[in-house]
Amino acid sequence: MLDCHHSKIVRMERGQSGIRRPDLRALLDFYGVVDPERRTALEVLAGESRRRGWWQRYGDVIPPTYADFISLESDAVKIRTTALAIVPGLLQTREYAHTIITSAWRRPDEIAVVDKLVEVRMARQQRLTATEPVELTAVLSENILRQRVGGDAVMHAQLEYLLSAADLPNVSVLVLPDDAGAHPGLHGSFVMLGFQARGELDVVLLENLTSSLYFEEPDEIAWYDWAFESQLVAAAPQARSIGMIRNAMKNLG
Repeated sequence: MLDCHHSKIVRMERGQSGIRRPDLRALLDFYGVVDPERRTALEVLAGESRRRGWWQRYGDVIPPTYADFISLESDAVKIRTTALAIVPGLLQTREYAHTIITSAWRRPDEIAVVDKLVEVRMARQQRLTATEPVELTAVLSENILRQRVGGDAVMHAQLEYLLSAADLPNVSVLVLPDDAGAHPGLHGSFVMLGFQARGELDVVLLENLTSSLYFEEPDEIAWYDWAFESQLVAAAPQARSIGMIRNAMKNLG
C-alpha cells in the first residue's frame, strides 16, 4: 500500500514516529475506517504529530507511555478524574509531588531524576491557567484529605492549594465522603480525557505503579462516563466539599 519497509508501518502503528496525511489516508482505507468524523480527527492528530512538545526535553527521565499521556493531556479540552489514594497530579503542590514520586522510586540515590519528574508534574499544571485552560473536574476520596503525605506541614499546604485551585472558574474539586457507601469509584482511580474539538476520540487512562492502560472504544468510554457521573452524584456538593477540606486543614493544626 505505501511501498515502504514493514518496520515503518510498525513504528507508525506504535506511535513511535509521525505519519504523513497521504499515508494516513491510505492506511485508513486499508483498515476500513470510513467514519468521516474519526478520519478527520485522526488527520488533525497526524498534522500535529510533528509538533515538539515541551515534555520532550525530559525524554531521558519519562517513559514513552508517560510522554503519550502528557501529549494527550496537553490537547484535552476537558479532564475528569477520580482519585482514591492521592491528590491528582494536576492539583499537587511541589512538596507533595516530590514525596509521592519518591515513595514509588526504588532508586533513592537518583534524586536528580526525581527532581526532574517533579518539574514535569509542575509544568503539566500550566494547563489550568493557560489562555485556553482545560476544564478539570476532580472527585477525591475523603481519606485523601487525612493521609499525612510528607507530614503535617506538607499536607496543610496541599489542602490549601486544593482550595485555591477550586477557586478557578475551570476547576471543580469534589470530595467523596466516607459515608457515601458503595460506588463505582471504589473499583479504582481513572482519568478521562475529552477532545470535543476533534470528534469522539475520548480516552480513559488507568495507572498503576509500573504501567498504564488506555481505553478508547465507545462502549468502554460510555461505561467510565457512567461511573464518573455516578461518583458526581455520590460526592458532596461543592460547598460541603470545600468545608471538608477546610476541616481537614484544621485537624492538622
